[in-house]
Amino acid sequence: MAKQDFEQFKQDVKEWLNSHPEEYDRFVTEVNNKSATGLQKVFKLGWKLTPQMMRKYQNECHGDLADEHRLQSYSADAD
Repeated sequence: MAKQDFEQFKQDVKEWLNSHPEEYDRFVTEVNNKSATGLQKVFKLGWKLTPQMMRKYQNECHGDLADEHRLQSYSADAD
């Protein structure tokens, strides 16, 4: 079933690309003109904060990853 879903997805994308060439060209141009600086900043911050967040989470939840809400609140606390 997953292979069929993926094949359908590829077909849908191909049909969209064929019917929206100008919109796709604008999207490609915008992506190519963007700087990766913002993405690099987010990645570096995530890389730095992940160990701290996981230590805090494991200390309070003893490694139980079932409580997603707590993990989200730790992320929010870290700004």
